[in-house]
Amino acid sequence: MKTNPVETLEIRDVPEIHGTPAKRPTKATAKEKPLGPWQITPEPWPEPVDGKALLSELAGCFARHLVLPRYAPHTLALWIMHSYTWPSGRIAAYLALLSPEKRCGKTTALSIAAALAHRALAASNVTPAALFRVIEQDKPTMLIDEADSFLRDNEELRGILN
Repeated sequence: MKTNPVETLEIRDVPEIHGTPAKRPTKATAKEKPLGPWQITPEPWPEPVDGKALLSELAGCFARHLVLPRYAPHTLALWIMHSYTWPSGRIAAYLALLSPEKRCGKTTALSIAAALAHRALAASNVTPAALFRVIEQDKPTMLIDEADSFLRDNEELRGILN
């Protein structure tokens, strides 16, 4: 049985000491901490949604801001819609944005996706431990910028993402 040494030794006039068993600070609960956008689950829309119209509107968001190949806006829109439905299945699809040159709009595409995807969390050059914790705790849609620069040589990180 652990005892408080201050009480056991009958010491008087001791200021409150951080760390004594009766005076340990309590950890903040999750309710007290502000939530990040990747931790918020939106309420379902109250009426049925026209899937075709939603797909067209999402594709339009990408097409207005990016120069893309013919079917790319709809591919991106389908991936956004998939981010809301993947928990009902067993497999989540990866989407890789590749370009022949730098500064072709990949980061802009990720920014648009971050605004539209379910529980989106943008990251770059993330450590395996941090990535594991956030995926395990929050189950976000991960948007990893410049993944090709650090995933190639990081077996542990690739293992977590797979």
